[in-house]
Amino acid sequence: MASIATLIVTADTGQLSIALPLIITEFGADLTLASWIALVYALITASLYLPCGRLSDLLGVGNLFLGGFILYGLSSIAAGASQSAVQLVVFRALQAAGSALIMANNFALVTALFPPEERGRAMGIAGGAISAIGYTMGPVIGGLLTHGFGWRSNFFVSAVLAFCGFAAARMLLPPESFRPSAVKKEPFDLLGGIALLFCFIRWERRAGAPLLDLALFRIPAFTLGNTARWISFITMSVSILLMPFYLQFALRLDPLRAGFLVAPTPLAMALLAPLTGWMSERFAAERLCAAGLAVSGCAFVLMSFLSPASASAQIVVCLALVGTGMGLFQTPNNNLLMTAVPRHRLGVGSAFLSIVRSLGYSIGAALATTIVGAQLSATGASSLQSIAKQLAADGSAIGLAAFMRGFRFACLTAAVLCFVGAAISAVRVSRELR
Repeated sequence: MASIATLIVTADTGQLSIALPLIITEFGADLTLASWIALVYALITASLYLPCGRLSDLLGVGNLFLGGFILYGLSSIAAGASQSAVQLVVFRALQAAGSALIMANNFALVTALFPPEERGRAMGIAGGAISAIGYTMGPVIGGLLTHGFGWRSNFFVSAVLAFCGFAAARMLLPPESFRPSAVKKEPFDLLGGIALLFCFIRWERRAGAPLLDLALFRIPAFTLGNTARWISFITMSVSILLMPFYLQFALRLDPLRAGFLVAPTPLAMALLAPLTGWMSERFAAERLCAAGLAVSGCAFVLMSFLSPASASAQIVVCLALVGTGMGLFQTPNNNLLMTAVPRHRLGVGSAFLSIVRSLGYSIGAALATTIVGAQLSATGASSLQSIAKQLAADGSAIGLAAFMRGFRFACLTAAVLCFVGAAISAVRVSRELR
């Protein structure tokens, strides 16, 4: 069930990334709209993962799965029918709420059902391989749908998959998943859930049954592992947001070809995830994580040399290396983090991992937009749309050079972050867990 949920949500992300250039074209918008579509999704999920994780401990994982699939499906239909950019962003936010209900508890479900000696392989499949398959299929499916039926079809297909997920959850989830796992006397810390950010930490330190147990951050594996995880998703977000625009505006490829070209990253992750899950049970997870982020850093350096004249093979190599690095990093990192979490806090721990992912994606989208936008503004290029129109008219655009400079700076920034994350991951923290 965790695999089905992961597949549905990750495929949606890949589908939409390929459709973004056509979405901003239809609504006469710019890269800002693309970043907001990514930002609102990431911010909403980040704000809801922790309450959803806590609710799963109190109400049962299965009940939240069912509600999440229904909300996700209905909001996907509404997003596909949007008539303005504002409507699309609003319905995307509702879709994010459904995603939070579904994804906040995936790692908790796997951790609860599998013993430690099998957990790495289980996470490698449910969290790593299936996630990567979803990200691999997403751009390809998105390219096919967008090219053949328009960008709205991506949302409608997501709705159908969500309703299928609801049916599968009813049939496949074990009865115990619908029962609470937390101590019955513990109430839900509602005030902690709605507290303003600057009051949150102080409140949670005083609450008898906190929404987020701050004692988790005293565990080095949890703190350092999440820091590296956060960095990894920032860099992934830079690639996910900018590559479709590079391929469709700079290389002038159609969505179908663009979808196939971005597939090597998640494909490499899918191939490596089961292997690294097995390796994380036998070798120091820190070494795998550090090596993975170092490889991704080198890949982003190579990516910074791409140009409008780059061959497809060069692009494939760069993106495959990014996927290889992330494939080495993610499953060992997930296993290390969830093994460090006490069993009675699995729901909250799993939710916090999802929060870190969402915050990484949101910051990465904002970072990429800021860097590229600054370069466009510095040269007087009004928007990406002006670049696209000039390319269609005479085959050249002054603003294209500005976009490529921004693209290169963003890739180099991602490379530096990867190397920092590799250094953090190299700190030995797994001995205490044994």
